[in-house]
Amino acid sequence: MRKLKHTLCIMLTLILTLTSIMVIPVSAEADGDTIITVPITVQEEYSMANEFFQIMNQKRVEAGLPEYKLDTGLMDMAMTRAAQLCIYFDHASLTSDPRKHDALGDLQIGTPIEQALRVVENIADGTGDATSTYNAWYGSNGHKLALISDKFYYCGIGAVTYHNNIKWCLIVSDTPCGNEIDSVSGSKTNTRNIDAKAKFFSQNIYWTINANANSSKCGADGYMNESFTFADIGTQSTSYYVTQPGVFTFRSNNPELFSVDGIGRIKPLKSGTGSLTVLYKGMELCTTPVKTTEKRVAPTPTPDSGKADPVTPTPAHPDQTEPVAPPSNPDAGNTETPSQPTEPSQPETPTPSTQETTVSPAKPAAQPNNSKQTRTKLTVKVSNVTYNGKAQKPSVKVYSGKKRLSSKYYTVSYKNNKNVGYGTVTVKGKGNYSKASGTAKFKINLKKTKLSSAKSTKRKTFTTTWKKTGGNSGWQVQYSTNKKFRSGVRTVNLKANNTKLTVRKLRSRKNYYIRIRGYKKVNGQMMYSSWSSVKSVKIK
Repeated sequence: MRKLKHTLCIMLTLILTLTSIMVIPVSAEADGDTIITVPITVQEEYSMANEFFQIMNQKRVEAGLPEYKLDTGLMDMAMTRAAQLCIYFDHASLTSDPRKHDALGDLQIGTPIEQALRVVENIADGTGDATSTYNAWYGSNGHKLALISDKFYYCGIGAVTYHNNIKWCLIVSDTPCGNEIDSVSGSKTNTRNIDAKAKFFSQNIYWTINANANSSKCGADGYMNESFTFADIGTQSTSYYVTQPGVFTFRSNNPELFSVDGIGRIKPLKSGTGSLTVLYKGMELCTTPVKTTEKRVAPTPTPDSGKADPVTPTPAHPDQTEPVAPPSNPDAGNTETPSQPTEPSQPETPTPSTQETTVSPAKPAAQPNNSKQTRTKLTVKVSNVTYNGKAQKPSVKVYSGKKRLSSKYYTVSYKNNKNVGYGTVTVKGKGNYSKASGTAKFKINLKKTKLSSAKSTKRKTFTTTWKKTGGNSGWQVQYSTNKKFRSGVRTVNLKANNTKLTVRKLRSRKNYYIRIRGYKKVNGQMMYSSWSSVKSVKIK
């Protein structure tokens, strides 16, 4: 009896051991604080950022404040923050304990401004341009400080476009983070790797994903056109769009109902309700309900005594119980909280039973060779110029689509091309491009001037002189005891016919630093030349 019990115990132990070996989990639910890394590709809008920089400095000068200096380190930091805002629109950190760092504090670590006393940011969300973004911040007490404070001297502006939505970030600091630059321009596509806690990827933009094989959003390969899109856990608006395979893994929990590809596109197989799980390197991030509708099959005729039965076409309006499809455009950058998505069912076109069908009326205005017609819109690229008192005709580059055209295929004309402001160039096509045209504007900048002298010949006084450049309506002279013009800056505005300035009641035996630039008001906007080189003078 004892031997039998011993044998049974051994067998039971083996069974339990084998069971524990065979039951191996294929995934684990992610801790919300686990850090993951995702690539995000955005369009970095440097020209828009520069426009904001000019507006902000113009307002500061008008208020008697020193201009901000554009800083390369702060520019990169602001562009990174703008990309982060596409995932989570908030000042809070994506990786750190909020009691230790905010998102800006994370980026300061290991930089020249890690220990800076004053560094702040403004953020904005939407599709606003530079002017409307500045006005929105200026009208908010919480954001106005970064625009008008005299405690900051350096700035960086981030502006990125992500799926038709623009995110803005302004960072200002009392300490430089990189090199000082005059301006930025252009627009470029850039991919940045963003570190974030897994909890920021815990929600899908839809409460339920509706995959209808009969919808216009279903492609020829049977997959829905929309990839998986996460929701911002704070605003509940669209967040991260999955656009490349290999970053996340998608698992159909009901393979008999649907399959799913590497970017989260669903292929409906049967009608029903199931779920989809998103994983990152084996960690489960979230599970989303999925409602599928299989493809309807058109009826086929059944022969009877050599005669075909009448064909009943598919009804124009599908059955009312047909499951609804997802919203028509998740890429619209809508910041409203998404509701349960609905979509009117698309009518089916009746399928003919044989080749002997009624001929439809001819479509009007159908042209067989439209693809060979020349484009009617030409793209014109032209560089900015500097005022020289003469009518200027900068060279142009002309494109039809991506093809650059030889000058023999177009004529060029200019207007408003002499005075400081904005000129216009017009291109009209010739030959094969005779119906095509295009226009572009170019900027006529003020010429930079130079201080001729700066002397102190009398006690507590200095006199500085300069040469005229033309094109401007006035001069702006600044002087300060700080050679970087960070504090104690005084500004004097003079008419264009002046070439000399004397300043009195200064501090004796103190060095003063002086610079000058021209200005002109064009269509209600102030235009400035670059600052001259700085001259110093010791006061008697």
